[in-house]
Amino acid sequence: VLTRAFSNPHTFPGITLTFDTRYQEWPDTVTVDFYLNGAVLESLTLPVEGIELVINTKVASCDKIVLTMGNTLPYRRPRLQQVLYGVQKKFGNDDIVSIKESHDVDPLSRRLPQETMQFVLLDYEHNYDPDNPKGIYAYLDKKSPVALRYGYMLPTGKVEWLKADKYVLNSKPKAAKNQATFTGTGLVGSLTGTFYKSKLGSKNFYDMAEEVLLDADLTLTAQGTHPWVIDPALKQMFTTAALPIDSHMNCLQLIAHACRCRLFTDDDNIIHIKPFGVTVVGIYSGVWADNGLSLIHIPSPR
Repeated sequence: VLTRAFSNPHTFPGITLTFDTRYQEWPDTVTVDFYLNGAVLESLTLPVEGIELVINTKVASCDKIVLTMGNTLPYRRPRLQQVLYGVQKKFGNDDIVSIKESHDVDPLSRRLPQETMQFVLLDYEHNYDPDNPKGIYAYLDKKSPVALRYGYMLPTGKVEWLKADKYVLNSKPKAAKNQATFTGTGLVGSLTGTFYKSKLGSKNFYDMAEEVLLDADLTLTAQGTHPWVIDPALKQMFTTAALPIDSHMNCLQLIAHACRCRLFTDDDNIIHIKPFGVTVVGIYSGVWADNGLSLIHIPSPR
C-alpha cells in the first residue's frame, strides 16, 4: 500500500503508474482511493496488463491518494518505478502538424536567453478546446512539462532517437480549425514572478543567485535536486549592491552579466550560470543600472 497526502487539495485528470521496467513485472490489479477531508471521493480497481498503467479520473479535488497493489508472482514484491500525478500524452508524426524550436543565448548575458518552442497538433476531438467540457484543457496550465524528441528511421526499421529537449508551457493551448497550438519556453523564461527580497551589504554572487532561484519556488528534479547549477567561482565575487525589484529571470540576467557568465537552460531544462572566458576574482561595489551592474573592482589580498 502506498499513501500520498497533499498539504493542499489537488486536481488532476488521472495517475500514471510505471512498474518494473527492468524485469518487466507488475501486479495483477491496482486499487486507487481518492480522499478529501477523510472521506472517500472515488475508488477504482483496474487490471494491470503491462509495465505502465494509466488511471483516468476527473476527481474535482483530493488531499490524499491510497494505492493498493494486488497479487504478484510468488515470492516477488510489486516494484513501482514512477508515479506521475497526471496523464502523460505521447504524440507522433500522425498527430503533429508542425514543430518550431529557437535557441538564442548571449555568451555574456547582456540580454535574457531566448529558448522557445511551438508545436501544433491535430485535434479533431477538441480535447484541447476550452469549450469542450469533456476535454483536458482545464488540466493543462503554465509550467506543464513538455519533451520534444527527434528520431531517424534506420534501414532496419529501427528508430534512432536523439536526446529529448525539455521545456515548460508558458500558456494554455490555443484551439482553432481542429488544431491545437502549444507554446513553451526554457526554465529561465518561465521565471516571471517578482523578486523583492534583496538586501544591502557585502555578499557573493553565488548566494545572490541561489536566493533568487529559491524564491522562485521551482519544482525539484526527478532525482530530488534543485533544477539549477551555479558555478562555484561566483562564491569568490562580491558586491554591496542590492538587486532591483524585478522578475526572477531579469535578476538572474543581471547577476550573470555582472559576473561575465552565460545564463541558459540545458536539454534537461536545468538552469546554468557558467563563466565565459576568464573569471575576475575580487570584491565588487556598485549600483544596478539599466544595462546591468556598474562595478568597481577591488583586488583580493594575496
